[in-house]
Amino acid sequence: MSDAPAPSPHYEFAHSCLHQESGLVLNRIRALRDIPAHGVKAGDLGGYVESECNLEQGSNAWVAEMAKVIGDARVSGAALVEGKAVVNENAQIMDSARVCDRATVAGSAVIKDRAVVSHLAFVGGKACVYENAQVSGGAEVGDNAQVFGKARVSSSARVRGNARIYDEALVFYDAQISGDVWVYGRATVKGSSELSGFVHVCDRAIVEDSVKAHGYSLIYGNAWVSGHANIGSHADVSEDSDYLHFGPFTPNKLWLTAHRDLNQHVRIAVGKFEGDLAEFEAYVKQQRGHEALPKTVIALLLEAIKESFPD
Repeated sequence: MSDAPAPSPHYEFAHSCLHQESGLVLNRIRALRDIPAHGVKAGDLGGYVESECNLEQGSNAWVAEMAKVIGDARVSGAALVEGKAVVNENAQIMDSARVCDRATVAGSAVIKDRAVVSHLAFVGGKACVYENAQVSGGAEVGDNAQVFGKARVSSSARVRGNARIYDEALVFYDAQISGDVWVYGRATVKGSSELSGFVHVCDRAIVEDSVKAHGYSLIYGNAWVSGHANIGSHADVSEDSDYLHFGPFTPNKLWLTAHRDLNQHVRIAVGKFEGDLAEFEAYVKQQRGHEALPKTVIALLLEAIKESFPD
């Protein structure tokens, strides 16, 4: 058994009040000593906790302003929850992490190291944000996703599944990341792009606009994938010339994407079709009615694809 004395409390309950929204009785905290790291002086009022279990006693952790920590959530180390932020359920805020503004951390999410969750951001599920990563704006990170390194997830971006966003990667605007996607290096995913499956985007690659990438695709180097490109089938895209993008065609406004896969075979995606060059030629011959591409257009497309991706 350790003989080390228990750390002296650094806060007390100043008063209790009923939180109308949740129906919980919350306790406002008051500092018993200075906490220089957060600019807190002894006697300063802080935010609200449901119980002493929510805020580690004897630490440098603090809940400030109108922030609330409730349920089984816990703030420890030198972490700070401030503004009108809410930390609830089983979430953990630790080390020197910060949750501020109107951000919410819930579920069994963990925010640690020097990570920051701010503005209207939401982190839930079993997600983890750590090292120097930041989640801001109205971004959401959930499920088992991880954001770390110096990565930034912002605007209205959504990161879910088992996704990993790290190094100096940027994910913003309305980008949707799910599955086992990894975005790393100095890569950027933005616009309303949707990445799923086992896609990797790395180096200085940029994915933007309404791009859809799936499967085991690899987008890397200085690739800049944009428009309505549909990247899949083990795609290998390292520069702009590694893919072609045409459209829209037919009244359905379909877009066609051609690229090489990891075996250097040409793959084509248009509408619900995805296959190699021979399969595409057979596919277009079978099309009828409003989905059919004009023969002159087909000829031009095939010529452009074969010229861009010679055997």
